[in-house]
Amino acid sequence: MKIAVFAHYDKYNQVQEYVKYYLSQLSAVCDEIICVTTSALSTDDIQQLKLYCSDVILRDNCGHDFYSYKIGINAIGDLSKVEQLILCNDSCYGPIFDLKPMFQRMNVSNANFLGISALSRPQFHLQSYFLVFNQLVINSPQFKQFWQDVTILKNKDNIIRNYEVGLSQCLIKAGFSWNSIVPHKNYLLPWYKIILRKAYIYWFERKFTLSRYSWKTLGEPLARIDKTLSLYDYSIQKYQLPLIKKSLFSDNWQTAQQIIANVERYSNYPCNLFENK
Repeated sequence: MKIAVFAHYDKYNQVQEYVKYYLSQLSAVCDEIICVTTSALSTDDIQQLKLYCSDVILRDNCGHDFYSYKIGINAIGDLSKVEQLILCNDSCYGPIFDLKPMFQRMNVSNANFLGISALSRPQFHLQSYFLVFNQLVINSPQFKQFWQDVTILKNKDNIIRNYEVGLSQCLIKAGFSWNSIVPHKNYLLPWYKIILRKAYIYWFERKFTLSRYSWKTLGEPLARIDKTLSLYDYSIQKYQLPLIKKSLFSDNWQTAQQIIANVERYSNYPCNLFENK
């Protein structure tokens, strides 16, 4: 059985259309979806979620996505029946490609846990907006203990360090193998294009004090570059990146129109859903 836990939060206490689309596509590759939301949803919105989800759990808005993941995993109960567990959230638009080929690639992989993308900042980890675990991991004492130890943390940096990074590091230390759809290091892009992209981003972001990019990013190695952001268009073209991070629309080096044009160039995703950003 393939089960997904979907973490949801909406500041307007609604289920946006892009979320409904995401869940409709996810339901095509899963046996069950458990949605855990920290929003005060209306009865109508809950019923909309139940079109795709076997269970909808409402909880207080604390602990961010990892605590929602924990609540969803606990709701499964008997994990021995789960052959594949997916953890994902509503921080992305998409999928802009059919998920079935991606899961076929994952199924032939020898890896025990997989993600769409990986990052070596601050330490190696698979990014937690979309994670897949096989039965060996799901039923391991290390995996179960990790989730038992998850508590409510308020600071986002602590969540990233202890949980997003911590989960990958815990499983790697336990001897489990990993893989990612978008390559972590062997990314097929000429070095000069990477340098040009870094310079381009720095130029457009240099005046914004709150930008995630700085002059330091000019010298960062490939393993520390978030290829779902800085190289999102190449990742769509070369690796069929299926999800587009919502935070990309907050950057200054690309306009919404440019991002949407890149998606339209390679995908049939209904781009009117980006209007909900």
